[in-house]
Amino acid sequence: MLNWESEFKKKIAEYKPWDKWTLTKDLENSQVPHGWHCYEQRNLFARFKCSSCSHSWKSAQATIVFHVHLDCSSGQVKMRVFGQKCNRCASPKYEEPSFQDDTVVFVLHNLVHKILQNCYRESRVLLPLPPPVSEDLLEGPHKSENCEACKHGFCLRGGTPPFLAHSFQWEKSVGEPSSLTCPIKRGPNRESFGEVACCFILVSMVMFLLLLSISRK
Repeated sequence: MLNWESEFKKKIAEYKPWDKWTLTKDLENSQVPHGWHCYEQRNLFARFKCSSCSHSWKSAQATIVFHVHLDCSSGQVKMRVFGQKCNRCASPKYEEPSFQDDTVVFVLHNLVHKILQNCYRESRVLLPLPPPVSEDLLEGPHKSENCEACKHGFCLRGGTPPFLAHSFQWEKSVGEPSSLTCPIKRGPNRESFGEVACCFILVSMVMFLLLLSISRK
């Protein structure tokens, strides 16, 4: 099974080898902070296993959410994988899904594509990967009461959260990103030099006229 963190670093390094990017699974708050982007991948095939009764099931409604931020050459990605509950236990908890390797590659490919477009403002387009196809048969409807993504308003079956109302794939956070690129230090403005020079000449002329009038008295 592929590791999300190492695979992401390998993928982003192909395009931005000099920048430092990290991916962590510590996203808890669904609200997008100022200066961050939100990217969501839905309708993923995944497998689940109950930690209490060992019951296993499959779903094509798995959802992953990423919060992304770039500050100069340092990028940060926070990831949250939404779980599902077992429908056989009396007091089940949300179980984290497991994904096939081709699904991990597919999701990270899309994530890097969005980072290049939205954080670096690059027009390059990565060649699309075909969505992973599972030959497993899925039975029964999607049960929203057991879906954590539905509970938080991310799943298509459970509605769309307010800050993703216009785009369920990629949505900019409230306000422009604080720093997509490093600020460029520029030299003094030529217009400011001109204003200072004009003021100096004007003051000099006034002083000259005052001295001239005093000398004539």
